[in-house]
Amino acid sequence: MMNKTTATLKNIITGNFTRSQLLRFMLISGLLFVLSAFCSWLLYPAELNYSILTHTISYLGDYIQNPKGWVLFSVSFIILGLSFIPLILYTHRRVILIERLWGMLGTFFLLGGGLGVILIAFFPDVHGADFFLDMTLGKAHVLVSLVTMIMFSCGFTVYGILFLLNAYPKIHKGKPDLYPNAHTRYVIIAFAIVGLGTLITQRIANIRDYPWPHPGIYSFPLWEWLLSFTFFASVYWLAYTLPNDIPIVQEVVKTSQVSPEIE
Repeated sequence: MMNKTTATLKNIITGNFTRSQLLRFMLISGLLFVLSAFCSWLLYPAELNYSILTHTISYLGDYIQNPKGWVLFSVSFIILGLSFIPLILYTHRRVILIERLWGMLGTFFLLGGGLGVILIAFFPDVHGADFFLDMTLGKAHVLVSLVTMIMFSCGFTVYGILFLLNAYPKIHKGKPDLYPNAHTRYVIIAFAIVGLGTLITQRIANIRDYPWPHPGIYSFPLWEWLLSFTFFASVYWLAYTLPNDIPIVQEVVKTSQVSPEIE
């Protein structure tokens, strides 16, 4: 019994899920993250009027302004970051069948993003008036957050290109579509829309010199929320939509036509 439990735990940690294990893992880890983050928000002082238009996600982790809820925020990010690792490894085993080297590169970036999420929990955003310029301990938080976003962006860009190649055999050296029923395109579309939206709106806000946190649709916290949600949901979505059965990839070897044997 102990050996079976140990083997199951090892498979989950390394991303060797059965379909039922995968679904249970995503449900439990996702609920724990949402409940912890939600409780952190509930404990945020009402008089400070928390809003996604004016407050970044990490404001919930400010132990000065959210003294009752900041621990729950840190716990939620530790849970989320730890859940990413087996899910990314699960996806990795399927992506490398498209192109091994590039798949490994994309996985490296995504694992870096997952580790960054965990580190964010240990560097609270003790913020000033401006997210970038007015930091104390939060300067380390900002650095970790930016590196994390870059890692996720690079990882999903590489994965997106690979899934695009996989879907169109003509531009992939005639290789077959390994995952014809996997809806990976939604990750690419969401990342493209939110990523470009973030770059465009923040560029305009800087050109027009809008005061922090920028008004309305130009709000930096709003786009940070959208971008973070896109990253987080994409890790779960890719693992969910890719088939549990790993396809057998056969190398096509071009050989000259052999004449029938003459008895």
